[in-house]
Amino acid sequence: MIQIFKKNDIVNIIALLPYVIIVRLYSLIHPNSYVPTESDTQITQWIFSEGGLGMLSQSIIAIILVYFQAILINMLANNNRIYHVQCGYASMFYVLFTSFAPGLQVLSPILIGAFFIILATFNVFQVYKMANATTNIFNAALLSAIATLIYSPFFFVAIAFFIQIGILRSFSIRERLQYLTGYGVIFWIVGSFCYYLGWLEWPLLVGVDPLDSVLKLWSSPIESWVYVLVSLLLVIIALMGYYNNMKKKGIEVRKKIDFFYWFLLAALVSFLFMRDLSFTHLHYLAFPMSIFFAMSFSQVKNTYRLELMHFVIILAVFLSLFKTYVFVQI
Repeated sequence: MIQIFKKNDIVNIIALLPYVIIVRLYSLIHPNSYVPTESDTQITQWIFSEGGLGMLSQSIIAIILVYFQAILINMLANNNRIYHVQCGYASMFYVLFTSFAPGLQVLSPILIGAFFIILATFNVFQVYKMANATTNIFNAALLSAIATLIYSPFFFVAIAFFIQIGILRSFSIRERLQYLTGYGVIFWIVGSFCYYLGWLEWPLLVGVDPLDSVLKLWSSPIESWVYVLVSLLLVIIALMGYYNNMKKKGIEVRKKIDFFYWFLLAALVSFLFMRDLSFTHLHYLAFPMSIFFAMSFSQVKNTYRLELMHFVIILAVFLSLFKTYVFVQI
């Protein structure tokens, strides 16, 4: 199966859809709906409370979102020459990282917001050596602001975008103002809309509260600790692979790879500032981690070794999803 993702072609795109459906089969067998909380933004509460989407409909939409996001991530990585050779490993890992547990298989605000974050990344990467990057800078800010309005911890990714633009080009005062304007204009529009509807008391960054999630983690069940520790282990692995990811890469590619480490930092910082501990927040790591693991896989030449590693990962994902059935049979 790994041969499907070893190349970047139309076969990869076509085969990716059934792959997503199989990996997220749990959400179709046991459909579940996201329940908005006080830490969710008003837009999120409206989507899930007034949208009228049933549990199965949400599962299907989540599958479609993951599919298109995986395709976009694959395009982003290959178009910017992140790997030594063209491949589709990033899309494969993104599907796995966004599906490895039941809590990640629901249609959540962070999954919806991630779509706009990925589009914003396209615009950020395009500013490198551009004579006039006004449109891309404005679009990146606008898209990241929309993501923030859907899932407020994405505010920290907007800061990472700001830093990354300064790394990729000489970030002038005028361009910085353009970024801040692009980020602020969507808040002004939504603020005007809220004023019209009488929602002006709604805080824009309602989901941000320093150390609240950390304090609540101590009283969380063991299962939450296991997934958090696994995520930390993945982050450590990504950091340990920094040298291998950077070697034999051009300056432009190195600067773009650095962004995913900024993204990783934003994910960790946002965890410290979350208002409520949410398992779906682990989805935050899916975008950068899919790139890091894809870079590692692209460096392995032994196909049988790749197949074995992929089989082990798939097995671990299905055990995580269907562990109740497995242990009952045992």
